[in-house]
Amino acid sequence: MNGETLITGQEKANAIATVLSKAHNNTMPSPLEDIVNDGCLGLQSSDFNLNASNLVSPRELKKIIKNLKNSKAPGFDGISNVLLKNLSRKALVFLTYIYNSCLKLCYFPKIWKHAMVIPILKPGKERSNPSSYRPISLLSTISKIFERTVLKRLNDFISTNNIIPQHQFGFRRAHSAAHQLRRVVKNIKEARDAKIRGTSRVSLSTGMLLLDVEKAFDSVWHEALLHKLLQRGCDIFLARLIFSFLKGRTFQVKIGNITSNSHSIPYGVPQGAILSPTLYNIFTSDVPTSSFCKTATFADDTAIFSSSQTPDLVQIDLQHHLDSISDYCKDWKIKINATKTQAIYFSRATKNVPQSNIVLDGNSIPWSNEVKYLGVHLDKRLTFATQVSKSIEKAGLAFKILYSFLNRKSKLCVPNKLLLYNLHQANSLLRH
Repeated sequence: MNGETLITGQEKANAIATVLSKAHNNTMPSPLEDIVNDGCLGLQSSDFNLNASNLVSPRELKKIIKNLKNSKAPGFDGISNVLLKNLSRKALVFLTYIYNSCLKLCYFPKIWKHAMVIPILKPGKERSNPSSYRPISLLSTISKIFERTVLKRLNDFISTNNIIPQHQFGFRRAHSAAHQLRRVVKNIKEARDAKIRGTSRVSLSTGMLLLDVEKAFDSVWHEALLHKLLQRGCDIFLARLIFSFLKGRTFQVKIGNITSNSHSIPYGVPQGAILSPTLYNIFTSDVPTSSFCKTATFADDTAIFSSSQTPDLVQIDLQHHLDSISDYCKDWKIKINATKTQAIYFSRATKNVPQSNIVLDGNSIPWSNEVKYLGVHLDKRLTFATQVSKSIEKAGLAFKILYSFLNRKSKLCVPNKLLLYNLHQANSLLRH
């Protein structure tokens, strides 16, 4: 780290923790800072009435605990899911009492906001570089159960007020990355095969921008999230509870039996928390949309696309919409990484490309022949040739690694062979 030689486990854990803590900073200015902060100050002094329907019942708690996975690792307190599943009725009632007290006080206990982070080396990265590690955050299971009860009440509010836009497919029931990908590809193909003026066929081309949001989950502005919740009519008790959930969080990195110094988390939604994906969806739910461009979001993966007969008109539409998104991001302290943002133009004609590039914050974004969207390679003619080739290569590599188990002479039954292969594929996805 900075040319220093780190020898002890304590030094290594502290170095990784220091790198991770930098990801939770957001020094961007905002013209809305005073308005947002004033609203949060008033939140703490606001009166509220907690309805009996918002309280947790032992039955609700028992159902949540029953659905917990036994294989999940416990947090720093060492309380496992298996242990919770064997709680007596009396212990369950006592836990219910604790949760209801937290609801009434709009208080998320500090001890539940501490995460133990296990660093996992990223594939192909240098082991000696502290930034080469992916953090796996372990939180208290007691905390996660309480989060699930809060999430249920938050989802009721979201559903009643239609908070999440239709173009957001991430972390929503009956929505997936595959569904969003199918929607985007279908729109592009329908535009390409569009029929106009009776039997006359006119092929429309589509330009698409893939925006890269830098440290999306790690840099969420807490006060702005609360401001948006209150603007949408969120109950005071729920808003105050979420504010308590976000503020005062800490983490430590653990390597073997050695832990780093404790670090605070001033920005962002916590990794590994049940509430985090939904809170991020709420935070970005008011991202600008356009009548001349379509939007497709999956959590922080954002795509905007526009179709027209004229390439330059596509470029103008995308540029105009990108400018409005850029202004929105500056207001809410969201940073789009121009160097990782991609542009592609889907067309039957190979030379049919806009004459000008899209510009973001003074950076020109060239038109690519191929991009990767939600894990799938898309080329400008939508042949999926690269995707098929990559999938075959990946399957071949997996088969080579597992050959001794999967070959014809192996005594393993077919179901176990399939299980091994699928486990290897799932592990590959997690690494990437």
